[in-house]
Amino acid sequence: MRFMTWIKVDSKAEAGVLPDQRELAEMGAFNDEMTKAGVMLAGEGFHASAKGTRVRRSAKKTTVIEGPFGDHRKLVAGFWVIQADNLSEAVKWATRAPGKDGEVELPTLFQLSDCPPAPAANPDGSRAPSQRSRAGAPTPPRPDGAPPPAAPP
Repeated sequence: MRFMTWIKVDSKAEAGVLPDQRELAEMGAFNDEMTKAGVMLAGEGFHASAKGTRVRRSAKKTTVIEGPFGDHRKLVAGFWVIQADNLSEAVKWATRAPGKDGEVELPTLFQLSDCPPAPAANPDGSRAPSQRSRAGAPTPPRPDGAPPPAAPP
């Protein structure tokens, strides 16, 4: 199972205060441990929300909102994508995360096997296009020779 592990923001991080050298060393050691155990698939930290932007969409309108975004308790400071055998194992890793105070959320990521294949897109039931995109593999040429679709503008 894969989990998106969100590390919640504290007031220092939202104020733009970077972790000190000890905190960075603890985080680096924890990341190394998770990587060596085959648990950590990805992870990054975020700048304060003042450096971010939100895009809010509705059927009638798209609004771009520049940060900062108010109540820091609702913001995320960083993430790990981890792979664990079950939620209990993921929780054990989360409880060992560096830091004294704070909150870590562990939403479960959908696996490709959780979703049925789209019969209209893949009449043979193949999941190859989805598996390629998740693996970061290039999209093969289309049979009609047309280029692959462009990313959204």
